[in-house]
Amino acid sequence: MIKLFRHRGLKALYKQGESRHVNPAHQEKLGDILAALDHSSRPEDMNLPGFHLHPLKGDLKGHLCHLGLRQLAGDVPVRG
Repeated sequence: MIKLFRHRGLKALYKQGESRHVNPAHQEKLGDILAALDHSSRPEDMNLPGFHLHPLKGDLKGHLCHLGLRQLAGDVPVRG
C-alpha cells in the first residue's frame, strides 16, 4: 500500500532497515508503522492499538489520518 515517500530518511528506513536521516529513537516505531502500512490492503487495516487512526473533519472530511510520529502522518480517502 505504500506508494511514495516524501521523506528520504523514511524511504531508506523502509528499504534498508536503517537510516541516518531518522532519529534513532524513532526508528523502531517507524519501522513497525511502515511494515503495517506495507501489509495493509485497506485503510481499516491500520486501525491498530497505538496507531490512532481517526476520521478528519472540515475540508478533508471523508479521509482518515494516521498519527504515528511527526515524520509519518498520512491520510487516505475513505471509500463507500
